[in-house]
Amino acid sequence: MRIESLNQEGWLLKKTMGTIYLQSKLLLENHFNHAFFTSKAGENNPEFLNKLLGNTSSIHLLNQIHGNKVINASESHSLSIQKGDSLISDTKNQGLWVYTADCIPILLGDRKTGNVAAIHSGWKGLAKNNIKSTIIELEKNGSKRKNLIAALGPAISRVRYIVGQEVVNSIYKTLAQKNYSDNQHVTSWMSQLGCLEVKENQELMMDLRQIAKVNLIIEGFNESQISINSSCTFSEYKFFNSWRRDKGKGRQWSFIETKLNNKERYNH
Repeated sequence: MRIESLNQEGWLLKKTMGTIYLQSKLLLENHFNHAFFTSKAGENNPEFLNKLLGNTSSIHLLNQIHGNKVINASESHSLSIQKGDSLISDTKNQGLWVYTADCIPILLGDRKTGNVAAIHSGWKGLAKNNIKSTIIELEKNGSKRKNLIAALGPAISRVRYIVGQEVVNSIYKTLAQKNYSDNQHVTSWMSQLGCLEVKENQELMMDLRQIAKVNLIIEGFNESQISINSSCTFSEYKFFNSWRRDKGKGRQWSFIETKLNNKERYNH
């Protein structure tokens, strides 16, 4: 498996002193410093990776719990790590970090204010609408949905993610905003959205990133505001840790930072 397999349109593949990471052109074009790291890192921790890239931002991370709790970055740092699955910036020069290993790392940036957010989003977080929760908190800090952009990093792909009907029903409830007891209807509806595929043996394969994309569109995003990396953490075994493949051993980090204080943001 060659490193070239990670190349794809709309994304840059970078290598710094043996550490391999990906960047979204959409975020870069809007001047957001960020990275989706692979498992190929000299030391797989934010302190090392932050220094490696020459960042001067403070480091903020979470004790991730597969929920929808959103934390202001200044409240969660190495001396006091808070429980949650989403960080939003609330002052200047902050780096927001999340770790994943099949779940989606989602980085949000506000082109107007400079606000940023980092979300750890697996099926449980998606079912609890953690994307919407994060957007609402960003709005409280002055963001508007029309100014937000989103990059979805490497995650497990649909063909590798077999789930039970109860998982599909939970996601349906969030996307359709209603309960429905007919499993056939739920399966058909999710398939039409591109979020689900039914195998010949009736196994259900779910697409986490498509679900996140549909969720973003429901929240007012358009296609031009969303960048999706298609790398599969399960299949690309040389470059990514996978919870399902490796039985929970190892994760990779993603981060986004802002260096603008509130006064500079609104004069930007």
